[in-house]
Amino acid sequence: MDIRSVGRSAGGAFFRAVQSHFVLLLFAAAIFLPRSAAALPSFSVQTNQPCSACHLDTYGPRLNQAGRDFKLHGFTWTDGQSHPVPVSVFAQLSFTHNGSKNTLAESHGYPGNDYFSVDQVDGYFGGKIVDNLGGVAAVSWLPDYGQVRWGPLNLRYARDLHLFGTPLVVGATVSNAPSENDLWDADSMWSSPFVQSRLSKIAQGKPLTEMIAGNVIGAGAYAQWNDTLYVEADEFSALGRNALNLVGAGAVLGTDQLRHWAPYWRVALQHRFSAAHYVELGGYGLSADAYPFSLEFGGANHFEDKALDFTYEWTPEDAPSDALSVRALYLHEDGDLRGSQRLFRAGPAFERLSRFQVKATYTFHSDFTPGLEYFSTTGTRDPVRWHLSATGYPNSSGVVAEFGFVPWGTADSSHWYNARAAIQYTAYTKYNGVTAGASSNNTVFVTLSFAMSPNGVF
Repeated sequence: MDIRSVGRSAGGAFFRAVQSHFVLLLFAAAIFLPRSAAALPSFSVQTNQPCSACHLDTYGPRLNQAGRDFKLHGFTWTDGQSHPVPVSVFAQLSFTHNGSKNTLAESHGYPGNDYFSVDQVDGYFGGKIVDNLGGVAAVSWLPDYGQVRWGPLNLRYARDLHLFGTPLVVGATVSNAPSENDLWDADSMWSSPFVQSRLSKIAQGKPLTEMIAGNVIGAGAYAQWNDTLYVEADEFSALGRNALNLVGAGAVLGTDQLRHWAPYWRVALQHRFSAAHYVELGGYGLSADAYPFSLEFGGANHFEDKALDFTYEWTPEDAPSDALSVRALYLHEDGDLRGSQRLFRAGPAFERLSRFQVKATYTFHSDFTPGLEYFSTTGTRDPVRWHLSATGYPNSSGVVAEFGFVPWGTADSSHWYNARAAIQYTAYTKYNGVTAGASSNNTVFVTLSFAMSPNGVF
């Protein structure tokens, strides 16, 4: 008897058991991670400006031109007064209704189709540190899962210079996700719905750029010339397991994990045609080797992510507290899955993933924001990478309708607290490769969130 053959058979049986249970649980944990999306009152206190001065929908995260400039300059602009340490707290409660049974939610102790949840409570540092240096850093607590982990991290150093008599802003940045650096929130992670239910049924098709968010650390440099051309280059690296456990992100080990360094680039052109009309056209990309499900002994896959984004904003001259925003994103990912082939002996050797999203919102009087989005994801059939899809396909499409209300959105509202109530309906025309019955995965999501800065009482 060939002992090596017996060993391979036993090892294969054991690995298949691990693959069918353990990896599923790890992946489930990863998709339940928090995603904060609020304007920070500490910024409002620091600048003595309302949240609507920097955000299109008053509560965040979408930035207008003033908000993009504030972030570009390292979050350091102030009203010239002395303020306490710039901290904020954020909390979100929600109700989720799924059109059909969600076995993943049930495995986390949420039976049935209707769920009330305390989604998260976050503590933020957000503002100026010293001249030319500022940042955002957060700690998130998920009461329902008893988990504390780091949230968004973005430190920025910026200087104003001149090149050939035209303004030039240069800077350096440190962050824990490519999306944290972006001035236009173009990354698919921030596309609508930027606040999602952790208990809704999850459609497959997450690109690597989004998957690595929160389990990497990166640094880079950026420049904006003549308020027109923006360029950025960063390098991201995976955190080791000890570091991931230290920041509470150990559950992310169920997703793909970077191998060595991954370069990221961003370029954008912007132009304001008048006081009312603004347009941006840009792109970004990531080139990376990544271990499938963070299992290193099979070797790494290679991914190339490339995306194009478009922004149009219109502010009526006779209604400056109103704003129309149209955002579009097309992302394409190519994957060489040699690591998965060696590890799982299944799935394609090469795959493609494409995502298209376009969203329009209109904010009335800085208080009411209806929005409508169309989304479509298509890709190669891969029962390993998209193992939560019954068909092995990540193909999904549909629309998201949302209505948000911010009671303290006007310019004369208090600067140190804010709140948002929203209702969101996701309707699928295709879900994980299936058209017939796709509507059974539709979701209603109602949120009530609060943000405040203790600085406001001092």
